[in-house]
Amino acid sequence: MKKVKRKVNRKRIAIVVLIPVICIALLIANFTSIRLSIKGYHKEDKKVVLKLEKDDIKDILDYDQIIDISKWNKVKNDSHYLLYDKYYRASKESVKKVVYYIDSYYERMEDLNYLGYTTNVLFNNSDVYTISNLDTLISASIPYKKAKKYLAIKGAQIKDIKEYVDLD
Repeated sequence: MKKVKRKVNRKRIAIVVLIPVICIALLIANFTSIRLSIKGYHKEDKKVVLKLEKDDIKDILDYDQIIDISKWNKVKNDSHYLLYDKYYRASKESVKKVVYYIDSYYERMEDLNYLGYTTNVLFNNSDVYTISNLDTLISASIPYKKAKKYLAIKGAQIKDIKEYVDLD
């Protein structure tokens, strides 16, 4: 008996190989969007989040809570959604006040971090650290380590911090 050589159908092989490759490529291209969906973000919120910088998207994905993006977009803002949500939970201020504080804080953040004032310190003591007080701390160049003792005193006035630190 003669052995019959089967002809390989290259189109079928190409289709069988291309379908998984295309599926994997689509998954990779939409991975962040898929992760946001799994976390519970709606279509409109995902669009807003995906326009942010990569670091901000990563921080939002790593955050334990779901951020209500639409709540923050009712007020003109600078898209610092994670900080808005964290500060809102810590202070229980109105949305408008939170957006104002965070957007103002963000402009000063580099100087404040250099002096040792972390977001946790500022958020947990938001009644003490008003925007004008932050400006005073920055202009006086008072590091948090030095100011910490003075700020722990009930009724301490930040406008007097330079004189207090100079006495110490």
